[in-house]
Amino acid sequence: MIPKDKHRRILLVAIASSVLGAAGLTMTTGYAAAQEGCVEISGTDPIKETQTMDPAFLWGDDDAMHIWSVYEPLIHLDETFQPMPRLAESWEANADATQWTFHLRKGVKFHDGSAFAAKDAVYSINRLTDPNVASPAAPAMSFMEGAVVEAVDDHTLSITTQSPVVELPVLLSSKFALMVKDGTPSTELAQTANGTGAFMAPDYVRAADVRKLVANPDYWDPELPKSDCLLITVKTDPLAMTAGLLSNEVDYAPVIDGSTARSLQKADNVELLASKQGSFLTFAMWTQTPPFDDVRVRQALKLVIDRQVMVNAALLGFGVATNDHNIPPFFPTAAHSTVPEQDIERARELLKEAGYEDDLEIDLFSSEIQPGLTKMSTLFAQMASQAGVKVNVVTMPSSSFWDEVWNKRPFYTSSWGLRSTADGLSVAHRSDAGWNETQWQREDYDALLDKAAQTVDPKERTELYRQAQIMLEEEGGTINPVMATAVAAVSKDCGGVRLYATQTPDFRYLYCDR
Repeated sequence: MIPKDKHRRILLVAIASSVLGAAGLTMTTGYAAAQEGCVEISGTDPIKETQTMDPAFLWGDDDAMHIWSVYEPLIHLDETFQPMPRLAESWEANADATQWTFHLRKGVKFHDGSAFAAKDAVYSINRLTDPNVASPAAPAMSFMEGAVVEAVDDHTLSITTQSPVVELPVLLSSKFALMVKDGTPSTELAQTANGTGAFMAPDYVRAADVRKLVANPDYWDPELPKSDCLLITVKTDPLAMTAGLLSNEVDYAPVIDGSTARSLQKADNVELLASKQGSFLTFAMWTQTPPFDDVRVRQALKLVIDRQVMVNAALLGFGVATNDHNIPPFFPTAAHSTVPEQDIERARELLKEAGYEDDLEIDLFSSEIQPGLTKMSTLFAQMASQAGVKVNVVTMPSSSFWDEVWNKRPFYTSSWGLRSTADGLSVAHRSDAGWNETQWQREDYDALLDKAAQTVDPKERTELYRQAQIMLEEEGGTINPVMATAVAAVSKDCGGVRLYATQTPDFRYLYCDR
């Protein structure tokens, strides 16, 4: 007789195989690997050529899953963006926020057995702004220009800035700001793993189909991690993800698309979790390349969109309509709590003023790097046609999108994780941002962010951030119609999920009962 639990699993595998068969797919080796007792985590955004273990070059969700398991920040942000202690146990500032002191956790070791100390924090922070390193974190850390970062003693870090930086703890919680060992060169950091994190990656191979992380036996919190090992994979096909979750091949998927969520709503072995976090799904226009160098064209292409229709049709309702920047309308720092209405007539007027009258034709390069983007692109083309614009949607495979399309074409889809206000307005929009995907170059915009970072009064600071948002809405090259709600799926045999931002994950509490 087959035991009840085993019978249930066989049945689920059969159902999953049927789902895969309908899609012309086969089961992966991950199911067998999961039997090792590891928790299998599957993402949807593969990063091959740009994948790294170096925190200073963390690219996307795929990198984040292993990097944030191996390395740790001084401070991390919880689900509500509140700074929480990690390797820094506490911190304080002087009255004008130019002198910050961080008290570091004692008894922390790197995976090679060496002790974590303030000198490592000095190296890690300075490395992010070092032009020889050229980290994409640097533009968002202009507040550190001229700053002095010092180790007062082994467990005390001092940062003195030239101007007030009132949000320094939040800014230091950037996805890049993870602690590496003093003096480790970039070439070594890209390919090897020696952090203080709860998991180790002794066999890390860049761009491998499966990354195995094992529990750190000397982790500073003896109660963590809750699982012995993690297997990290990627499933780009929604049917494969559905089948993997149904068969318990996948234990935890930090983000699934709306169609996968709908198909799993009645599954008896999977629980769906909705997070306050999410990802912006965007269209990026190069603001210095025709026809997008004409602000009237950019404004018209923003006005053709019915944003709520995109939420309903492309995300199946799992999201919110947004404005054209990285600050969602429900943030207290948002310039507007509402979003623009579709206005085809005004879009036509703007296009006519720009010299286009039913004769504008543009190529939009799209890919399912985030669930919903290709559907969103098709909807955009349909909406733009109402204003006389022909949009040719060029669909690219997600495996090569970041290397062959992103920031290499004048009009393409993109995606950004939710960040703090200061980081969200900087990372893709400052003139010198390494990820300035719209080639937006505005000194007056940069000046607003600089002034905000130095403004102690929170109301005045928020007002400056709102002015920056309005500038992006009216003149920027980003069309940002929606933010997809982060819907996670986890096996009902598992627990301990922390719904933090997908690019700053925390798998320390994750476990599965086998």
